[in-house]
Amino acid sequence: MKKTLLLISVVASLFTSCLSDKGDLPKPIVLSDTTVHYNWTIKPIIFNNCASCHGSAGPQSDLTNFTTLQADTTNVVLRITGQGAIMPQSGPLSSGDIGLIKTWVKQGALPN
Repeated sequence: MKKTLLLISVVASLFTSCLSDKGDLPKPIVLSDTTVHYNWTIKPIIFNNCASCHGSAGPQSDLTNFTTLQADTTNVVLRITGQGAIMPQSGPLSSGDIGLIKTWVKQGALPN
């Protein structure tokens, strides 16, 4: 028992003495990739909420086609934010989905 306590106090002393010189500690790595990806994020939102009317078989413009969606981003943002005819007609997107689409558009609406 005494050996265990001695070992713990030695390790604790070494650990605290190493931490006392904060200039030598590595800086934390902060991942700042906040890129909204079309394929991972935007495409599923469009397919789940818009494709019934705005898909290849729907009566409106085909937003499941990336080129069409990219060309119409201004109108899409206006519609999902309640300016003009509110889309989707089944009910508004969540504020999270709206935020993701707006961020993707601000980032250039890239096909990533």
